[in-house]
Amino acid sequence: ALVGVLAGSVLITRHLALRGRAEIALEAYFRDLKTVSALVGGQPARLLVDTGGGATLVTPDFAARLGCKPQGIDIGRRMNGDAVSCQRCPAQLLQAGSFGTSISPLAVFDVNALLPGELPRLDGVIALDAFAGRVVRIDWAAGRIEVAAETADPPLAVRWATGDSGRFLSAFARVDGPPGGLWF
Repeated sequence: ALVGVLAGSVLITRHLALRGRAEIALEAYFRDLKTVSALVGGQPARLLVDTGGGATLVTPDFAARLGCKPQGIDIGRRMNGDAVSCQRCPAQLLQAGSFGTSISPLAVFDVNALLPGELPRLDGVIALDAFAGRVVRIDWAAGRIEVAAETADPPLAVRWATGDSGRFLSAFARVDGPPGGLWF
């Protein structure tokens, strides 16, 4: 399980010691992929959980349901290095389980275009930026994300990457190895 304060103070902890926590249930999607049921801008949404993603996003169809006319351009990178171009909607409230936050801006991108056509359609992706400034524990095996404001565990060094435009957020943890530390 991974626990950490995303953005601001750099802290990743190894064991659960969360207080005042909110919980989000993870749902099976395909193979090891998980989704969450959420409300985005008051509209029900099925969001893919992307622990390597830097931007929470909705599909163009979902953005239209929100009454958003996407604008601007953000460029991010997939884990294979491919560039991804998305647009933006103004801030939207996101509620998943007992966790709530404002996503500002909300990215607009057709994540379904990257997935096999036979998979159930998604409304978007919840990524690390949804948890910026909070302590997070992701327990994939138990099927939950826990979010809190504080932890008592000792810290682990982390580097943050914000993508080409400075808007995305990815966490890299140091792993000791020869000839020195590596960042994953």
